[in-house]
Amino acid sequence: MGDDMYELSTAAWVEIIVPVIVGLLIMLLYGFWDKIVHKEYYIDDDILAYDEEMMKELQNKEGSK
Repeated sequence: MGDDMYELSTAAWVEIIVPVIVGLLIMLLYGFWDKIVHKEYYIDDDILAYDEEMMKELQNKEGSK
């Protein structure tokens, strides 16, 4: 590369670029996992209600302190 960009060696660039590419691939895999395995993941009313109950309990605990 002649004059290395920002005076980094090739090994340094590899150490920067490879984890970025791997991270992007993992994010893509995670984003499309339901299409890859042909299963659909969803949140139903029971899960939402459970979360709402947890939030109310936490607010009550914090309010009583």
